[in-house]
Amino acid sequence: MPGLVEKVRKRREKIWVNEPGEVGESFLKARGTGDSSFFPCLYGDFEARACHHALYTIRQTLRDGDVDFKTIRIVTKNSLNNYLPYLNWPRLYDSEKFIKEVAEQLETIESEDEFIRLLEELALYVGRLNYWIDQHMPWYELIRAYEAARTQD
Repeated sequence: MPGLVEKVRKRREKIWVNEPGEVGESFLKARGTGDSSFFPCLYGDFEARACHHALYTIRQTLRDGDVDFKTIRIVTKNSLNNYLPYLNWPRLYDSEKFIKEVAEQLETIESEDEFIRLLEELALYVGRLNYWIDQHMPWYELIRAYEAARTQD
């Protein structure tokens, strides 16, 4: 049975070149305010990016400091669980389930070096997920609408 780092690496490699189907589906099916996919997908985009930054911050903290490994695992688990609703709202159910499984298995990592490798793989996974979400955001049209609304004031 592969370890947790290998499990995350395989999952990350799976979405590296091919967009996960759940991302395109989220823009078609997720609904929020005004029965629109805009806010669920916007939050999914922003919060996946924030989760990516949090994972790298935890990694850097573990690499740089004399920190308690047990505490780092707890902080990581709580951080991951904190981001789960932001994957649920845009209906990124596969990624939500996967990250929840990873959070539940963090205690299987026994060394700091292995935990750093896990954080790196997980950050790459979440970063790539964010990349795919971001590709669907109609940024140019949003900027134009914002500028048009701003000039009406």
